[in-house]
Amino acid sequence: MTRKVILLDVDGVLCNFVKPAIKFFNDKTGLSKTDDDVYDFDIFKSLGDKTMWEPFKNELASNELFCFGLEAYDHAKETVYGLKQLGDLHVVTTPYKTKFWHNERIEWLHKIGVDYDSISFVKKKHHYDGDILIDDCFANVQEWSQFRKKNSILVARPWNKLEWEDWIAHERNGIVITKPEEIVNSAEKVLFER
Repeated sequence: MTRKVILLDVDGVLCNFVKPAIKFFNDKTGLSKTDDDVYDFDIFKSLGDKTMWEPFKNELASNELFCFGLEAYDHAKETVYGLKQLGDLHVVTTPYKTKFWHNERIEWLHKIGVDYDSISFVKKKHHYDGDILIDDCFANVQEWSQFRKKNSILVARPWNKLEWEDWIAHERNGIVITKPEEIVNSAEKVLFER
């Protein structure tokens, strides 16, 4: 029997990219924004100043050890381990154009159990074939499911809530919404209980 190919995103699924962005914003503005204030995939748009992306990238995200130091979400290692039991895990992560990002992302992923040869940096995830895509970006899962004609999993986060609420209201097919701690169970259902 052929093993299932599981495509897995990183930021917003395994690691918390939003937390340092919010801290950067709060330090610069003196405000006290939280994850719940991030209602859109564009973090700084949600926080009220879309122009903060460049300063964030230049002053923080481009620094050595930024990517390697990103905090893993609870259950990140268990998620990787569990998905590897279900099939061949392939991480598909969008590259961030900084000097250190690529190598630090690879080492960060290896630290939580991802094999070196299972990591791909891709901008358009729908070009990457597999049996399922797990991501926190609604546009990615929607585009992947439509292009591949396969189910995908959207990891529910505050920044995609408006989109998945709209998805529920319009009963769109192909996307399963899951809580972060239920990724492995949801993937198992999608892959094997059709």
